[in-house]
Amino acid sequence: MVFWLNLAGVLLIWLASALNENILLWWLLPLAWLAVIILELLVFKSNQTMRELSKIVFWGVLFIFLYSNPLIIGLYILSVGQIMNMLVKIANGFWMPAKKISEKQFFPQGYIEMSNITRLNFLGDFIFIPFPWEGDLVSPGDLLICLGSYIAIIELIVK
Repeated sequence: MVFWLNLAGVLLIWLASALNENILLWWLLPLAWLAVIILELLVFKSNQTMRELSKIVFWGVLFIFLYSNPLIIGLYILSVGQIMNMLVKIANGFWMPAKKISEKQFFPQGYIEMSNITRLNFLGDFIFIPFPWEGDLVSPGDLLICLGSYIAIIELIVK
């Protein structure tokens, strides 16, 4: 669920950036996102490490965008969340540790069960967010990504 909230936030950031004439290089963001999707799904679909490393493309473009538009604080918050998620994945061999909340819990691809062997557990998915139809585990980085996305949207609309 958090993935879809983050995706919606990113799409709204692009839209707000495109509609704001004061924002430079807004078109770089969708191109970088598309490049990462192509790299992950088509080029490196069977190599987890390379799939994670392909996100560096988006980070590089995000850095260029932030450098060109330095007053969008929400994007800095979003970037800190991205860095937190990447740090915990790097520390665990490009797997995100997640807390097990039930015996029947299934971990999707890219996740491992949080234990005393996994590193940086305080940055992993352990915060339970109850939704009406089901719950979801999120990381502190996910929360910062959501918060940063929506702050950036407000900043882009107001500017």
